[in-house]
Amino acid sequence: MMANRKILYVEDNSANLSLVQKVLAMVDGIEMTAATTGEQGLELARVSPPDLILLDINLPGMNGFEVLQGIRADARLKSIPVIAMTASATRAELADGMRAGFDCYLTKPFDVRRFLVVVEEYLGQNTASGDAGSASRDNSRTG
Repeated sequence: MMANRKILYVEDNSANLSLVQKVLAMVDGIEMTAATTGEQGLELARVSPPDLILLDINLPGMNGFEVLQGIRADARLKSIPVIAMTASATRAELADGMRAGFDCYLTKPFDVRRFLVVVEEYLGQNTASGDAGSASRDNSRTG
């Protein structure tokens, strides 16, 4: 039996939080922690580093890009995959998100099946490679 994999979801919208919580509850071995501000999300990540971070872009206080900068600047957190979860979905915003260092960019409302496939992919990648490879971030993805 695989140990619980930890996901941190930073999201200020309670409807989105509860939807993701319900979806992740369908998957065995995933433990989700939620933060409603970027500041709280960074603090929780530092106290108990997760295996994957789901990060809203439009947050009160620090926005998702600022939170991502804080994660990438922290030696203990920088190799954790971070998936942007946002309603901001223009081509320019997607490009900005990938340039900023997000591993993946999912738009809301999201397709539940695709969401679960992406979550599993990044959880598997992180548990398999540990701290060894951040180079995997450069792989192009299909599907």
